Parts: sequence; C-alpha cells; structure tokens
Amino acid sequence: MAYLFPMYDSPLMGSKHVGNFDPVVAKTGLPPGLWIKHLLLWWWAVLDSSEPEIHEKQHCLDNQEDQAQKMMLEYQARKEGEERLRRQKEDKDVQMKGIISRLMAVEDELKKDHSEMQAAVDSKQKIIEAQEKRIVSLDAANARLMRALSQLKERYSMLSRNGISPTNPTKLQITEDGEFRNNSNC
Repeated sequence: MAYLFPMYDSPLMGSKHVGNFDPVVAKTGLPPGLWIKHLLLWWWAVLDSSEPEIHEKQHCLDNQEDQAQKMMLEYQARKEGEERLRRQKEDKDVQMKGIISRLMAVEDELKKDHSEMQAAVDSKQKIIEAQEKRIVSLDAANARLMRALSQLKERYSMLSRNGISPTNPTKLQITEDGEFRNNSNC
C-alpha cells in the first residue's frame, strides 16, 4: 500500500517528523478533511501491522504478571509457613518450659523425700547399732554366767565324789564380771 505521505511511510516514525506536519499537509494539496482521513487510515494500517507485536508484548506482560503473582503467592505461603513454624516453636518452648518446671518440682520433692528417708534410715541404723552392742553385751554376760554355772557343777560334783555332802551350802555372789564368788563364813 502506497501512502500519500512519504515522510510517514515507516511504521516507526521518529520525533523529527512531528515538526514537519504542516508543510506536509500543504504539499499534498488535499483538503484537510480528506487529509485527516488518509492520516487515520495510515495510523490504522500502522496499528494493524503492529497488532501481532502488541499481542506478543501483551502475552509477555501477562506471563510476567502471572509469574509475579505466582512468586507473590509462593512468598506469602512461605511467609505464612514460617509464621506457623515460629508459633509452633513458641508453643513447644512453652510446653518444654512447663515440663522442665514440673520435673524440677518433682526433683525437689524427691530430694525432700530422700532426705526424710535418709533421716529415718540413720535413726534406724543407730537403733540397730545400739541393739547390736546390747546383744554383744548380753552374749558376754551369758557366757560368763555359763562359765560360773559350769564351775558350780564341777564343785558340787567333786564334793559328791569325795563323799562330802553339801549340807552347809556356801553362799555365792555374782560379781560385776558375771563370776561367782564364794562368801562362806567358815
């Protein structure tokens, strides 16, 4: 298509042609209404020829907008996930602090119980030790008494063998050692 305006023959007209508008119209010899009609047709042709490029640019813009929207949604999802994780961590921290404080309270109670039990065990141990000493003392006294009894049996059996009748029994006293002592006034 041949244009009436050779200066505007390129779809990519530059800003240098804008100032030449009036001289161009004067050179064509067309009445202003017809000239405007031709100019509009030319612009329509320019726009029509650049429509695929415009659609392509629009498609690129739409893709970029979709990508930006997708990135924004991913960012928001990640931010929400991080916020959820932060809240969960705070909840876990609060739970752990509660568990730790309960464990410390139980530990304190166990220490107190242990101290009370240890005091009871110590008291029982002192009683056991005192009873063991008493048993040892009683065993020693029993042994002394058994020796003294054996001595008495020997003495009376000797007197019987010799034909002496113990008509005048001697008085025996037990000493502090558990020994028998003869206290006869003969």
